[in-house]
Amino acid sequence: ISITELDTITLSDVRTQNGTITVVAGGTIMATLVSTSATDNGLNTIRLTSTSGDIVVGLIDAGSANDVVLTATSGAVIDDADTATDLVADRLTVIAGADIRIDTAVKTVTLSSTGTGVISIDELDDLEIDRFVIPQGDGEITAKAGSVRLVGDLIARNVRVTAGEFVIDYLKTS
Repeated sequence: ISITELDTITLSDVRTQNGTITVVAGGTIMATLVSTSATDNGLNTIRLTSTSGDIVVGLIDAGSANDVVLTATSGAVIDDADTATDLVADRLTVIAGADIRIDTAVKTVTLSSTGTGVISIDELDDLEIDRFVIPQGDGEITAKAGSVRLVGDLIARNVRVTAGEFVIDYLKTS
């Protein structure tokens, strides 16, 4: 499935049995339900890109083997303010121009914001961080029932980690 929208778009129920989902919008993307989890084979990536708005996540479910890439060039990537897990994937990559605030059930994350706000990730279990970058802001990482393993860059003014265990395999600071 490939969708291009010039303005804001609401993805109320977008699912594939087997295949990728790619959405590019000129405004905010409201991702109420987006799923490629029916065929959880590592090949069915979900890609959402907003060129001038936010991405608001209700539920994005790529399963445990597929990946998700969210890009909000000048906006934020945020959840819908409920307490449920908003994003399920093997690997999550988020690039934003403002805040990143999301509840996840993923294995690995790469998070980068050029904004001055906050990156906040609330993970259901264990989490591996490839990259966590917000040079002008602060970070918060929570693993509710597991550990956090940093294997790449961590660049932020301040970062608070809440987890059963925090392991640093590699640390590059600036």
